[in-house]
Order: sequence, then C-alpha cells, then structure tokens
Amino acid sequence: MPRPKDGVSVRPEPMEDSVGGIVALFEEEEAGLIRFAVGLVRRRELAEELVQDAFLRLHRHWDKVEQPRAWVYRAVRNLALNSLRKSQRESVEEGSDERVGESKEAPELLAADRNLLFGGDSRRGEGSTRFA
Repeated sequence: MPRPKDGVSVRPEPMEDSVGGIVALFEEEEAGLIRFAVGLVRRRELAEELVQDAFLRLHRHWDKVEQPRAWVYRAVRNLALNSLRKSQRESVEEGSDERVGESKEAPELLAADRNLLFGGDSRRGEGSTRFA
C-alpha cells in the first residue's frame, strides 16, 4: 500500500482491487496489529483471531473505508474490548450460580476460618463470642 512521506497510510488507487489492497495492508500491518491486540487481551491466540476478524470486516466494508490502516486498528481495538467485556460477563454469570452464604470449599477449611475469627474449636461450639 502506498505511504506518503509523513508515514500515514492512504487508500490505494481506485483501480486496485480490494483483495490486493487488503493483502498489502495485511502484510505491512499484521505483526504490529497482533502486538497491539496482545497488549489489550494478553493472549496471543485470541489476538491473532481478532486481527483476522478485523481484516474480514475490512474486506466487507472496503469500498466505504477511506483510511484502511486506521480503520483496521480501530476494529481490532473494538473487537478486543468486546471480547474482554464478554469474558467479564461470563465470569460474573458463572459466579451467580452460587447462592450467597454457600461455599464449595471443604468444611474443614470453613471450620478453620471460623476458628480464626472466633477463637476456640468451632466444631464443638467453643470460643469467644465477644469482641474486645
């Protein structure tokens, strides 16, 4: 893809087909886009998927995009943020299955925690109930 002297990417000539322009952009920007995405999602495999998805979306919208390099970076950023939001939602939903006050921890650990809080042997009901 042609680059002016200031380093900003410009749209290829109208006669250049979209596939050729996207391939050129991909070859120039893939490594940088993956580094950018890894910085956002912290997982290389996911970052590669996001970059690939961004280029597929760019291909669909090629005729409307004026600055493909900026567009694809923004698309990667948005896809990464969406992915992070989705993983947060999923982790919250997984935690919502557990009822308040219930724990899946071993009873021995719970007893040890009560013992630390209240002193004495919590299994036998001994210990201080006063807080001084």
